[in-house]
Amino acid sequence: INVDFDGISLKAGFDSIDKYGFDEYKTGKVAWSAERANKHGQLDFYALCFKLEMGYLPDIALHWLPTVGEGKDKIDLVGEIHTYRVEKTEEQLFAFGERIKKVVDEISNYKKFEKKIVTI
Repeated sequence: INVDFDGISLKAGFDSIDKYGFDEYKTGKVAWSAERANKHGQLDFYALCFKLEMGYLPDIALHWLPTVGEGKDKIDLVGEIHTYRVEKTEEQLFAFGERIKKVVDEISNYKKFEKKIVTI
């Protein structure tokens, strides 16, 4: 989905989305946990985009599929799929949105600074 956040264009590419929320799928050898899922910034970003588009907080699930192997063509699933429910608050999304604004400002200021260096 594409959304506007205070004049900043955001685009979220969900693995799976419906009117209630979204699911994120992760593969890999390194185990996921509820704590790791709750701290994963990608879910904050997706939750913010979902809230902006739908007007309410999403139901969020992260599914970890344990794998072995390297590369897309050489991965084998091993073990069971682990699912972690993640909850985000409006305050968390607001804080994440503020981080986005700060980064956009820093990039904008850098580009202005870079332009001055080139024209001197």
